Amino acid sequence: MYVPPQFVIDDDECFSLIDRFPLGALVTQGADGFVASHIPFVLHRGAGNKGLLRGHVARANAQGREGIDGSSALVIFQPASAYVTPSLYPAKRDHGKVVPTWNYVAVHVSGTLTFTSDEAWLAAHLDHLTRHMEAGREPEWAVSDAPEPYITQLKRVIIGVELTISAITGAAKVVQHRSEGDKRAVHDDLMKSADRGDRLMAGYLARALRP
Repeated sequence: MYVPPQFVIDDDECFSLIDRFPLGALVTQGADGFVASHIPFVLHRGAGNKGLLRGHVARANAQGREGIDGSSALVIFQPASAYVTPSLYPAKRDHGKVVPTWNYVAVHVSGTLTFTSDEAWLAAHLDHLTRHMEAGREPEWAVSDAPEPYITQLKRVIIGVELTISAITGAAKVVQHRSEGDKRAVHDDLMKSADRGDRLMAGYLARALRP
């Protein structure tokens, strides 16, 4: 992913975004070309050199059927994006030399894959994934709330996916390169939104504003 220096997000911030916005697009090379699956991931920061991503796909999924241990993969997380109209910019009134753009926050994670049908691995993964997603909810649902035979049956139709992370690239493109007035106008417009993605982008843009 091409990332100009002013848009770069460091690894720690990328990890935080994955924790908060865990849905990723797992992209692999299949027998008939590229294959992508949109699945939630759990990040394990302390494992391996740069960490691990763990998820699961349906056994009927081509990525599950054709998965080869050690194959390369890319996972794309996109926590937020929004169209920016040039009508917001004070520069439109000043000289008119403005055009639309699209703001986004994205994280690309690449590495090597391992696939598993190990029941203990799947049980631990599903428990960890559920606890992560249910945190803060009242009441919190747990895997143990469902009948054990039912969960056992469901585990038979999924395959665990583990990505050993080799590289992480993060970008927050939120018009940081524009004038102070233009940045503030976009920031204030984003802050009117109740969408947490818009608020996330407003937070990045706030860092680029003068006190």
